Amino acid sequence: MAVTKVTKRVNENDTAESRKSQKGEYSRTRTYEYQVVCDSITDDSAVAQVANDGTTAIPLTGSAVADGSSWLLVTSVKATRTEESPFVFKVIVTGSVQSEAASNKYNVTISCDGIEYQESITKDINGLPIKNSAGDPFPGGVLQTRYDEEITLSFNSTSVDLANISATRGKVNSGAVTFNANGINRTCAAKTLKLAKARYSSTVPATLATAGVTVEWEIQYVFQYRADTWERYVIDQGMRMLSGGPTNRVAIPDVNGHPVTSPAFLDGSGHPLTNGASVTLLGFEVDTAVDFSGLCSGL
Repeated sequence: MAVTKVTKRVNENDTAESRKSQKGEYSRTRTYEYQVVCDSITDDSAVAQVANDGTTAIPLTGSAVADGSSWLLVTSVKATRTEESPFVFKVIVTGSVQSEAASNKYNVTISCDGIEYQESITKDINGLPIKNSAGDPFPGGVLQTRYDEEITLSFNSTSVDLANISATRGKVNSGAVTFNANGINRTCAAKTLKLAKARYSSTVPATLATAGVTVEWEIQYVFQYRADTWERYVIDQGMRMLSGGPTNRVAIPDVNGHPVTSPAFLDGSGHPLTNGASVTLLGFEVDTAVDFSGLCSGL
């Protein structure tokens, strides 16, 4: 008993598109027809379902086979003897196929949320200095609750750029970044986005992990957007002031001429703040700015 010929027929059938790859599901079905010729009348459907003539083989249930630019997860194999000949079987192979996409990034979704944070402020909503009843600024300013915007970008891809993700995680954008998907089209200016989180996982089932198939990835970026940039601001204050040059620092005297024992407000130029004047905020760039274009290309 032996298989003499296995032929793959050209007729194939696809069902309508209904994939849900965000959840790792395989939702497009494709069927292929094979013809198996045996040399014995005693050969049955079990033989035909695993037929291999040395050139062409029937794909086994649970295996993966190349399917153009994607791959097929075989879910069933059924063989029936033809009416024309007791030696010939028709074998139907059914599987779920990954959708081909024009871009290697697809199923894009964008969602936004708010994140609270607190910041010291020195002026009220009218732009007036916040002072105590004696007309002096409050040490440390007054804390105000503000909100960053959390932008979550999720998509599927046939590749994941691990090096780029590693290089941009925790960094801010050096240039403008545009999000344009699912009806959302907005541009974030340079240094307003920070890549807070980057997650990625493979959706390939365990049965295909070593089958050499095209891996599909679920990727998610979580950006924290701060409209007034990620530059940090602190109140200008200290125990010393400049005197006679940019490198000569001396102790700030109190009203009695003795060195102050707690930080005094400075005017932004290294000198004590004039009584009643608004405190000065100094800005510092403490986050590394890098190119984010690679993260969002192809979306």
